[in-house]
Amino acid sequence: MWAVAQQSRARNNTGRRTESVSEEPLLVTRMLQEEARGLFCRFVASLNPAFPMIVLGSGIARSFQGYCRGVELAGYAITAGVAIVYGFLAYFVLGAPLLFVVVSSLTVALAIVLPLFLALAYGLPVAAYNSRGSRLEAKFLVFAMAVSTLLAGGAKVTEALMTVAREFREELAEFTIELDYVASNLGLGRNPDIVLEEAARLTPSISLKNLFSGLAKAVRTGTQPLTVVEEIVEIYLSNYELLIDKATTSLGAVFEAFVSIALLVPVILGIMGLLFAIFPLAGIGFEPMMSLVTFILVPIVSAAVIVVADTIMSKLRL
Repeated sequence: MWAVAQQSRARNNTGRRTESVSEEPLLVTRMLQEEARGLFCRFVASLNPAFPMIVLGSGIARSFQGYCRGVELAGYAITAGVAIVYGFLAYFVLGAPLLFVVVSSLTVALAIVLPLFLALAYGLPVAAYNSRGSRLEAKFLVFAMAVSTLLAGGAKVTEALMTVAREFREELAEFTIELDYVASNLGLGRNPDIVLEEAARLTPSISLKNLFSGLAKAVRTGTQPLTVVEEIVEIYLSNYELLIDKATTSLGAVFEAFVSIALLVPVILGIMGLLFAIFPLAGIGFEPMMSLVTFILVPIVSAAVIVVADTIMSKLRL
């Protein structure tokens, strides 16, 4: 009976530990949401619980509370400034009645300017988060190679990440937010798997999310972390190869269209020149049309092709 009771107690303790491990990453988001004292932050955090991590991962602000405070102060200032300027112009320049000026100023400031500003305050971190994710994704292979080299040398996961944060800070400057987060939390003595799970939710890079999640599982289950890193690098290289194939196909289609246009334009202009010579039209000359095509249409098409090609190739930067 005593052995059965001990096994039951151990099972209960294991269950509690598992629950605490699964619930602890959620506490970070709850703490970040509780930090938000303003209406904007509470409203946005209630709509999107991941928004605090998006703000931190975007690099716009060092803390969610600081970003919320700045947004609220700027919102108050912009709303009041627009209301004052609009009221001044409506009352002194246009001579509108005072009651109309007050109502219209408040309407414009609160119903138009403030919602647009709040939408911008929400969309800016999201856009910066996605943009930073593409930059980190392009540099991921360098980060993974640094970690795998230290793991191959016999270092533990925590030692490898702390060494990368300390020794490769300049080479991996794009990963400063993630490295600082991991190093500071590991320095506080927190569980490595919990810290890595939180870092996976913080970073905007998909490959880096997979790397942190894989290392967290390796720490939790005791598996070989080097194998996890190698598998994620293989997946990254496979995805990059597919991306190169898609980019090559897209570029081929774009340049084929450009070459076709470049070959057809002289032929069309020659035919039109002959037609205008045989059947002249009043008010329409061949020279103006030649100038329009040569100096306006052709540069516009060329610029459009360059922009499209640059957009496609920007996805392949390393």
